Amino acid sequence: MIITVTLNPAVDKTINIDSFKINSVNRVWKSRKDAGGKGINVSKVLMELGENSVATGFLGGETGLAIKHYMEKIKINDKFITVAGETRENLKIVDPENNTFTDINDIGPSINNNNIDLLKKTIHELTVENELIVFSGSIPIGCPEEIYKELIEIAHKNDAYVILDTYGKPFKLALDGKPDLIKPNIEELEAYFNQKLEKIDEIVNIVQNKIIPKGIPSVVVSLGVEGALLINKDYYYKTTGLKVKVESTVGAGDAMVAGIAFSIKNNFDSKLQLLYGSAAATGNIMTPGTQTGDIETIKALLEKISIKKEMTSNENN
Repeated sequence: MIITVTLNPAVDKTINIDSFKINSVNRVWKSRKDAGGKGINVSKVLMELGENSVATGFLGGETGLAIKHYMEKIKINDKFITVAGETRENLKIVDPENNTFTDINDIGPSINNNNIDLLKKTIHELTVENELIVFSGSIPIGCPEEIYKELIEIAHKNDAYVILDTYGKPFKLALDGKPDLIKPNIEELEAYFNQKLEKIDEIVNIVQNKIIPKGIPSVVVSLGVEGALLINKDYYYKTTGLKVKVESTVGAGDAMVAGIAFSIKNNFDSKLQLLYGSAAATGNIMTPGTQTGDIETIKALLEKISIKKEMTSNENN
């Protein structure tokens, strides 16, 4: 099975407010709650794609129990570690009139060294029997910023294929662990390099010259409405974003990771990896909250998404 790791899960509460205004009274006309956190979102999409996963990370309190019950209901294998404190509840504000999507994310519980040691043991045990692991999301209080680097190194000792989707200092440090594929969005990539990247050639060049030489073979960059890139050493693929009705952007990046992980698990080539990732992400934004796109929608989107390949060297691939 595919392993997903969520260090800082959440229950995501999505509320719909027309013409949302700061420093004013706003009226909610629709709301929903979903078990979330980036790795859990990946597991949800994998389940829709027909792929089993085992999910681990940290959960605590009544919110954590609610997430556990949800995973049991939809048959995600639960290997979460119970911690003191309360798993966070995040607020997502959708304003359909202005087409805006605002995230207000809580901080979550504090993690201690015993929790971290148990997680490392769990990662080791799971990667002995499973070949692909996804690390995604923010890190909670108490976790060292190099936690993803340390966990990647444990997974690699068991020859697991590692996908990483995080940001900031943990992302920067984790690159030294040489994950096999990373998936920053364009804003996260710009923050890492501390510069604007407005052209496709700029993005491809900087990834091929500054990230892939670190020992990271594949980089997927999500570009929002502009589509996505999958960049390897000598070539890249680009998809073009489809115009669809956007219900919520929450979890779209996680759906992309799930589509890519599913494709790698099934030995699909780079083209299909990006196609499945893009189709899963598009299906996700067509649904409210962090619901996944259904399998029929994802399959239909596979036929609609435009993709092209560009060589960046003389080698044939």
